[in-house]
Amino acid sequence: MAPRQADLIKQYFERNPNRDIPHPEVVDWATAEYTRLTGKVFRDPDRAIRKLHQEGFLIKVAKGVIATILSLYISASSKISRLKCTRQFSSAIATAA
Repeated sequence: MAPRQADLIKQYFERNPNRDIPHPEVVDWATAEYTRLTGKVFRDPDRAIRKLHQEGFLIKVAKGVIATILSLYISASSKISRLKCTRQFSSAIATAA
């Protein structure tokens, strides 16, 4: 059974915790991995990344740079000064604690 596209992207972030990941790095890996696993083309990786962001799994650190909420929580003391604390980030920290 082929993996869901969103699950593949989520897997990439889980395997690369505690670092900010440039958007093109995720897209390149996801399209190559999906093609390797299924033989099909990953048509819209941006949609899956946007969905994970809307669900609160990812947060935008800077333009074109994303990270998982979990990695931000783990290293919050070093990253909070760089981030603009949005309501989403604040509520994610509160629920994770």
